[in-house]
Amino acid sequence: MSKPLPPQVAAQLLAEPYTVLESRPLRFSAEHGVFLFKEDTVPGMVVRGKQHPRRGDGYCGDRADRWHNSGGVRGARDMPAGDRPLVRRRYGSVVRNGEIQWRYHEYSLLRSKSRYEGGETLVELVEYRSKLLFHVMPRRAGRGRPAKNEEVSVSHWHRYVRSVIR
Repeated sequence: MSKPLPPQVAAQLLAEPYTVLESRPLRFSAEHGVFLFKEDTVPGMVVRGKQHPRRGDGYCGDRADRWHNSGGVRGARDMPAGDRPLVRRRYGSVVRNGEIQWRYHEYSLLRSKSRYEGGETLVELVEYRSKLLFHVMPRRAGRGRPAKNEEVSVSHWHRYVRSVIR
């Protein structure tokens, strides 16, 4: 589970409404054997502040893990590369007590949207962040984002996904 999720698998998990994966835990633990999490975003949810549902409340010890995004749109990668990307992958790390414990990839669906401008039809990619998929992996020894060739086969991931989906 330490290799990136293929874009075809991420797109399938995001698009299928019957795919049931847990939301991110307040404190991630590899001992549970679950490394994929899916969440619906709520319009108007306060992301920074006391109303954020992921903020620690004493339930899980000192505080909840911080899921820190590393780079936003600039650091994101549309996948697969080419004319018809399926998902946008962002990067981040799971931080506990100020120390990076894990890294993660966050996936969202991409759709093509046509618009007319100046008598021409322009096609642009629109990111749908209403559902997000998180894949937790061990932290990297080096810096930078993973190379494009750091992927495992789609069939390997389908076997794993079938084992964790309820």
